[in-house]
Amino acid sequence: MPKIIESEKYLLQKIQYIHANPVRRQYVRRPEDWVWSSANPDNEIVIDPILL
Repeated sequence: MPKIIESEKYLLQKIQYIHANPVRRQYVRRPEDWVWSSANPDNEIVIDPILL
């Protein structure tokens, strides 16, 4: 069931969880090594700023 993100702490927890997924699956060693990750500083994905 979806949950509303009501705090910055909860948002950051979810972002870290998403970044860690390819590491947990052992596709990469570090989140920033995943090409399509917002953790990768060289990705070509446009990321809108987070507004709280």
